[in-house]
Amino acid sequence: MRSYDLLGRLMLVVVLAAGIAAVWVMGALTVVVNGPRPEQLVFRADGTPLLEQKQGMTLNRESVRYKDVTGNDVPAEEDVRELNFTFLDRARPPGRGKPPESIGPIFSDGRNQPTYWTLERQPETGLTYFVGYSTTTNLRIGCLGRNGFTSDEPPPGDCLPLDTRADGVMSHIACSASAWEGSMLSGQFPQRSSLPSEASAFSETWVYLAGTDHHLYQVDLRKRAVRAVLERPKIASIAYHDAALANDRTEKSLVVRTASELLLLDDKMEVRRTYKLPAEIADRSFSWAEISPGHAVAYWLDVMHVPQGTSVDRIVWFDTSGTVARRETATLHTAELGSLRFVAACPCPLVMGATVLVFAPATLIEQRRAADWTEALQMAREELGPAWLAVQIVAVALAALCWWRERRYASPGAEQIVWPLVVLIGGVPAWLGYRFSRRWPVLERCPSCGASVPRDCAECARCRREFPRPTIAGTEIFADHEREALAVA
Repeated sequence: MRSYDLLGRLMLVVVLAAGIAAVWVMGALTVVVNGPRPEQLVFRADGTPLLEQKQGMTLNRESVRYKDVTGNDVPAEEDVRELNFTFLDRARPPGRGKPPESIGPIFSDGRNQPTYWTLERQPETGLTYFVGYSTTTNLRIGCLGRNGFTSDEPPPGDCLPLDTRADGVMSHIACSASAWEGSMLSGQFPQRSSLPSEASAFSETWVYLAGTDHHLYQVDLRKRAVRAVLERPKIASIAYHDAALANDRTEKSLVVRTASELLLLDDKMEVRRTYKLPAEIADRSFSWAEISPGHAVAYWLDVMHVPQGTSVDRIVWFDTSGTVARRETATLHTAELGSLRFVAACPCPLVMGATVLVFAPATLIEQRRAADWTEALQMAREELGPAWLAVQIVAVALAALCWWRERRYASPGAEQIVWPLVVLIGGVPAWLGYRFSRRWPVLERCPSCGASVPRDCAECARCRREFPRPTIAGTEIFADHEREALAVA
């Protein structure tokens, strides 16, 4: 009778294999993090684009390398001022389907005992309103709609017309970093700003919403008041922006993007400047910065059909009339898909299969490197297919070795099938877990048939003859029942 249970040992092997795979992945991530990091596009205050690459997690100047857009090295400089970019999302079509149960963001009114405000929606209309909760009692204190504070849920006509079903809904919300308290949904972040008091007249408790009724709403959480401050057709997105001025000063504006222009608003909601959008960026999401009053630069990521391990940024410089003064293309070396390939190199067919068939295509679509799932799957197979094939070959060899080992140790027929299948699916981690999950018996040659068999049974596993009893030297110490058995024999 075997001294271990098949199901119990199977669970032990699975746990050991998972631990080994986790250690492998952590080691791979450590190598990637401490190695060269992906290049990123940065701009000096005068609008000069540079490709920046950092080494590992260090932040000293010696670990940073700069290149121009043509790939030539640029010496690093101390205290280099960089442009502050603001992401401006493109216009999105109206949302379809069922609105989410919760929009996610949580705001604070900045008081000593603050009230937390969340955006809720009416299930029937999908319209939104603010709901306030006391941080001391956790009780609901009231709501905020277009007509201000009410103790009950506002009627539909008083709700804020924010389309919660549309993609990029958070691009229709702008607030200060101090007003932002978090989100009930992962990955939900509005356009935030640090709002330094010495450089801005914007209140830290103002939240701006771009409504579907072509109005921009200012919500004052501290005063619990709401007012429409601007009317423009087809507001695509809103965001705070810090424009660098002389003497290390900044000019803070609220940027409102419409279908054809950018409006820079001051804290009184008066238009400081208007930029017409060049045709090549009018339908795109892009990052934008003002170099000087009347001159701006924008760039966007072009990843469609770009070779793996690289990304391309398109850059345009333009003025308030929308006239493009300059165009550039920056090709950056990234480690995103390379890191994915390295992590997926964990010699486990199950992990590799999930990476090639699920995770890599999803990453390619999210990065907009592929137009649809079919194209993403083809790209993932071309990129990671050879590694997957190599892992499968190793797993087949280990499964054959596992079957030979089970035969050699005369395991039951079920185990001769189960363990090779486990190793075939789990690869090297499963093999190591299988190999070291138990104590293996000593192998000795049978005096009768000469086969090398395990000595954990009283008879030979090959010829089924009993092993001869060991020769008694007279110095052994036996229990009483063993002594009687020897006397009978």
